[in-house]
Amino acid sequence: MFKQIFNLLFVVVGLTVGILNAQAVEKPTRPPATKMQIAKVSQPGVTRAAVQQRVNINTAGVEALSSGLKGIGPKKAQAIIDFRKQYGAFKSLAELTQVKGIGPATLEKNSGRIVLR
Repeated sequence: MFKQIFNLLFVVVGLTVGILNAQAVEKPTRPPATKMQIAKVSQPGVTRAAVQQRVNINTAGVEALSSGLKGIGPKKAQAIIDFRKQYGAFKSLAELTQVKGIGPATLEKNSGRIVLR
């Protein structure tokens, strides 16, 4: 009887560990923005007209990104979307420079056009 209880306990513990390991799969963590990337981002004053032209990089599609941002074509817009899908929503403008093909100069040109929501 002791042997049967021990075997049953062993099976239950094994199943529990397997379930917990399966639930532990998470999205990869976003690489942290460097101090240089953060320092080069500035937020100029935003006018009422600029607010109407702003692009939410956390929800915008390829068309909205490529037409609403300077220096961003369809390929870079798709790279933004792919990065967003892999790492989740952007939390700061500086994180945009982690997308391949987007550097501080592109970010600086568009800092007044981008909104994070």
